[in-house]
Amino acid sequence: MHRQTQSSLLKFLYLLLVAALLVPLAACNNKPESVSFMVFGDPAEYAAYQTLVDAFQAEHPEIAIELIHIPSQSDYRKRMAADLAAGMPADVLLINYRRYADFAAQGALEPLGPYLAQSELIAEGDFYPQAITPFIWNGELMCIPQNLSSLVVYYNRSLFDQADIPYPANDWTWQDFLSTAQALTLDTDDDGATDQFGLGMEPSLIRLAPFLCRAALSWWTTPNSPPG
Repeated sequence: MHRQTQSSLLKFLYLLLVAALLVPLAACNNKPESVSFMVFGDPAEYAAYQTLVDAFQAEHPEIAIELIHIPSQSDYRKRMAADLAAGMPADVLLINYRRYADFAAQGALEPLGPYLAQSELIAEGDFYPQAITPFIWNGELMCIPQNLSSLVVYYNRSLFDQADIPYPANDWTWQDFLSTAQALTLDTDDDGATDQFGLGMEPSLIRLAPFLCRAALSWWTTPNSPPG
């Protein structure tokens, strides 16, 4: 892991853990003995979180961190929802921007905006607006972004080479994308069935959305043409 990236992540974790400590301290004068931190992900992700926890505890040995790891994201969401409903969630947890509003409306989340404003380590301006804005609910910053996901397209060079099609260029258009996908869609044994598809993707709305939006925009701007 790059040193600067590790430093930024450590600051991120530090702020979250400090927030978790300050919330119970508002109700009593005793410092909590430990802070629970629930995460999900494969073994490599878990190892990265453990590295961050170890680095944090090396600087703050007086704070014990309980790292709770749920490998499956779906199992993690179920566990998180159940814990929040029972009023016994982890002190620090990961939550997707598409799912936090329901919990915020129920008062289950502590807004982190005030802690971020007081931090001397990181500031709101350190984050891309696209990453932090979705976590503003009713004028309050509820969560601090951990990362920013973006959809990417991988292409099979062997298939491009076999079809003698140039690799994608930096100035590729949607029409280039469509034409190439159509050219790579083949019935290789002439039995009337497609054996090779020019595009493969997960059939979920979040993955289909960019293509659906583009098709709708194409139809809207040229209503006499079928969606591309």
